[in-house]
Amino acid sequence: MRLLTKIRCFFQAALIRLKESDYDYVRFDVGTNSAMLVVVFVVVTYIAIQSDVLAWRYLRGIEPGLAFFIGFFTVVFGVSFYKYWRLDDRSVYTLHLAKSDLLPKDLNVIGSFKDFSFAVGRHVKFPYGELTSVTRKAVSITIFLNLALITLDNAGYTSLAETPASLIEPGTNFCPVEEDIEPPPPIEGCELIIRAYELGYAEDLGVCAPEEIDPETLKICEKRRIDEPYLHYMSRVVVSSVTNWVGYLNPTTVDRVRSKFQRQLQDLEALRDYQRYAMASSPRASHHIWTNLPYPANDLVRQYRELFQPSHCIAQFQNQTNTVDVAENDPRKDSKLLEHAYGQLLFNPKGELSVAYCKEFTIHWESTPDSCTRLAADPEAQLREDEAWEEVSLVLRRHDVASAIIELENDLRELEQEEEAAEDEAAGDNDSVPADEELAMDDAGNPIEEETAELGTVLRPKNEVVSFQCFMQEESAESWVSDHQFNLDNTAFTATTRYFPKLSGAGEAQIGMYDELARLLEEDFFYSPLTSRSAMDLQGRGSQRNANSLNQPSYLLSRLEMLRNVDIFLGNNWVLEREDLLGVYPYHVHLQNYVNSFRETYQQSRGRL
Repeated sequence: MRLLTKIRCFFQAALIRLKESDYDYVRFDVGTNSAMLVVVFVVVTYIAIQSDVLAWRYLRGIEPGLAFFIGFFTVVFGVSFYKYWRLDDRSVYTLHLAKSDLLPKDLNVIGSFKDFSFAVGRHVKFPYGELTSVTRKAVSITIFLNLALITLDNAGYTSLAETPASLIEPGTNFCPVEEDIEPPPPIEGCELIIRAYELGYAEDLGVCAPEEIDPETLKICEKRRIDEPYLHYMSRVVVSSVTNWVGYLNPTTVDRVRSKFQRQLQDLEALRDYQRYAMASSPRASHHIWTNLPYPANDLVRQYRELFQPSHCIAQFQNQTNTVDVAENDPRKDSKLLEHAYGQLLFNPKGELSVAYCKEFTIHWESTPDSCTRLAADPEAQLREDEAWEEVSLVLRRHDVASAIIELENDLRELEQEEEAAEDEAAGDNDSVPADEELAMDDAGNPIEEETAELGTVLRPKNEVVSFQCFMQEESAESWVSDHQFNLDNTAFTATTRYFPKLSGAGEAQIGMYDELARLLEEDFFYSPLTSRSAMDLQGRGSQRNANSLNQPSYLLSRLEMLRNVDIFLGNNWVLEREDLLGVYPYHVHLQNYVNSFRETYQQSRGRL
């Protein structure tokens, strides 16, 4: 009690002293150089944050050339700005905020509030705060770093880099002369007919005659002529520009532009987000797998990859081997097999189909077996706990934006069609056939009826671009599946948990992992002799016959061709027990066929925006 009494007395005395000081301790004195730098830095940084250019997902998508240019731009202009405005010297003018009676009399008061005044003056000897020269230089460079990130992106840098070449390359800004126009190449297979026509042995070229050019389809070149003076070319450009603007600003066109603009204003937020997501390279899908297996590498490697190799998966699966060597006593054996099968089924570019992007898939290692149960009970809480909520909500938001943009494009296209119909009706061309339809003729000269394309693009449902699965190992002897339904963002999701037993053996474990993971990712996938590249044996005697034939010691090389008809993904495990055959077994043929068969089924139920 005595200690509490002392503490209370101490605080009471401190409050009394503050009250008696009459706020004389409130004092702010700083140089204008430091104040200006801080204000500019805060404004530019706020704009950069609002533009999402400081987001890590955007910075990871910057190309190496642009990154070098940004660094060069930042250092050169930041240092020049620092030197030009003499920010390396101490400020000549100072800013002061204090009680009016405490300020020097020779200061210029800008404003007052109650007993306080804000003033500026040239009072070098008056003590004031100032950022160090190193800090001011760092802030100047950081300001231009933010400006470079705001104003430049990958597309803009590419256009900027190609500009000098387009200006230097001859002939790009001039109309081609007759000597530069290359004649169309002769029709393949018509050389003899053309030669016979030239010698007079044929009256006409028939189907080998060059295509006649319709004069109405020709366009006048509006670029500068080779021998045209600059003033004459400039006058043509000015007259053409004025004519176009006069024609563009007629009442009909203005009404058309106003109606489109008003329709776009209704989805202004969606248009803004659509551009922001594209610039930031935001994910187009978010698929998550929880497993109770440990991370395939040690913790130091895992932390290094997360910090310094955010795109590690791209290089890892780009150069992935067909098999992976794991020791039977390796505690991370199943994790390595899972990562290998996961990369082969979804990301390896050797497959015929590309169905996924590895940075949009996440495996949550060392998860609890009830992860999907807790996910179904409270999706947002579970996703926040696993640091996945931001990505999932972003993809769901991007799906809504894409839906709004498609609806907007459909409405604008309908407005254009209505305007074209009104123009045709005003011109009296209701019965005329468009030129592109006149060209759609069959061999008999009859018009071909073409189906009108439906407006818009069909978006994949949200539960196809966002998915949740659990892959849990347990002591049971067989695999079994449990489904958990829940709603997220007004969409029904199913979190499937597949429990699988421990896998033994070397080759058998790899094949078993492929089968378990493929059934988790796509429940409708089924691999059978009908989809295999091996010769079908409907009676089931071929496998044993091949095994017995390869057991004979003589003339072994002459019988190796039959290995092409032995698909280990169909249960021919006897091949995996023969080390002398594994060196010549065409594993890649059956692996690629298995992967392609899986991807054909997977892309029907999963994908990206």
